[in-house]
Amino acid sequence: MMRRRATRWVLVLLAPLCSAVAAGEPTLQAVSDGWRVRNAHYQVELSRAGGGLVARLADAAGHVLLDRSELYTDVGLYGARRYHGTRHETQARVTTARLGEALVVTSEGRLLREAEGKPDYPLVRYRVELTFDASASIRVAAALTPEFAAEPPSAFVAQIVGLADAPEMFALTADGLLCQDASARNTRTWQSRVDPLDARRPVFGVCTSRGTCVAFTDIRSRAGLANVFVHESGRKSLAAFFAWRDGRGAAPVAKGHALDLAYTIRLLKSPAELRGLME
Repeated sequence: MMRRRATRWVLVLLAPLCSAVAAGEPTLQAVSDGWRVRNAHYQVELSRAGGGLVARLADAAGHVLLDRSELYTDVGLYGARRYHGTRHETQARVTTARLGEALVVTSEGRLLREAEGKPDYPLVRYRVELTFDASASIRVAAALTPEFAAEPPSAFVAQIVGLADAPEMFALTADGLLCQDASARNTRTWQSRVDPLDARRPVFGVCTSRGTCVAFTDIRSRAGLANVFVHESGRKSLAAFFAWRDGRGAAPVAKGHALDLAYTIRLLKSPAELRGLME
């Protein structure tokens, strides 16, 4: 007889979220596979089976814009090429808090092996903080912290964000605004290693067939990013990658030193909003 492995989820309410909130403020609702956050602009699904991270971001009408989010390494930190990530982390600690008009959801867990859904030791721990308010923006702060040092000759460590319905992409680079097809087959459509982002206003994103654009803005990392890129897998799977390590010549990783990342996801509903972002 097949037995399902028990899961342990800790949801700590740091503020009385069940109390009434002001009009326009984001609301939090428990659903069968996690939680749903809504405001007037979007609805976000947080995955119970995927480490408490964003599983889906849709606009207010329900049109899906982002369809996954995970932190992972598939080479370097644990030596041989093997996936370790948030995809199967079912024991993450998830906390919520009201800070003024904002809702903050924080997830903390471990990177796990792909096949078994089990950790390797020493651990790589993660922390992701999502801040929602009444606007069409979401602030993301993420960090990976290994409990060991590593000096791999080659490594890949990143956050990936799945992009749904995104035929076009844009990036504000050091040489100006870049606009192009987002779905070139099986390749990195754009990467900051080749076309660096504007240092003062690091912005890139995609536009959907319905005209809505999703922009990643205010990108920051104290630890430094080796590359940011948009990739088409060749299987109609488009994604944005924020990579702390990307390939050969990767910098050593210090024990207890966080690989950090912060950025804002902004939904833009008109060409005027997109132009305003670039000005």
